[in-house]
Amino acid sequence: MTTIVQREKKRTREEIIYQILEVCCGGSKKSAVANKAALNARVANSYLEMLIRIGMIEKKDRLYITTRKGAKILTVMKNVQDAFTNSTNVHSD
Repeated sequence: MTTIVQREKKRTREEIIYQILEVCCGGSKKSAVANKAALNARVANSYLEMLIRIGMIEKKDRLYITTRKGAKILTVMKNVQDAFTNSTNVHSD
């Protein structure tokens, strides 16, 4: 008997950042960010540190919060995603 395991498509860096920014909009603890973005603690920590360094997330007490800059980027990312989702003419001539 053979079992076929379908792997989910590997997420891009941008998709992970999008999810983290979204999760942190209301403020989240590191464990909640990791769980909701489906990341292990090491990877979540790496992304959080990078997003703090570039000013998209800030840490207040034990909460990670999307900054104004992060919220702007999140809006742009949502608009790009919507544009591709709503596009009806995706093929090239």
